[in-house]
Amino acid sequence: MDSVAYSKYGAQQMAILNFIVCEDGAICNIEIENPEKISPEFAKAVLAAMRKSPQWMPALVKGKAVKTRFRQPVVAVLE
Repeated sequence: MDSVAYSKYGAQQMAILNFIVCEDGAICNIEIENPEKISPEFAKAVLAAMRKSPQWMPALVKGKAVKTRFRQPVVAVLE
């Protein structure tokens, strides 16, 4: 991160992610709730990491897999 972004966003940043775990366990519809509060570099890295995530175990309702929305904070501390 360059010095301008460092001074604007700080050494500690938290991205709030919203995403869906589909019936097959795939991660889809990934969004960052607070893009204005994190550096573009961090946003890009968080999205890339989530896209590479292995499949999750889907939620079950009456034994059937269903889509489930998650809200997950991701924190980075830069040194």
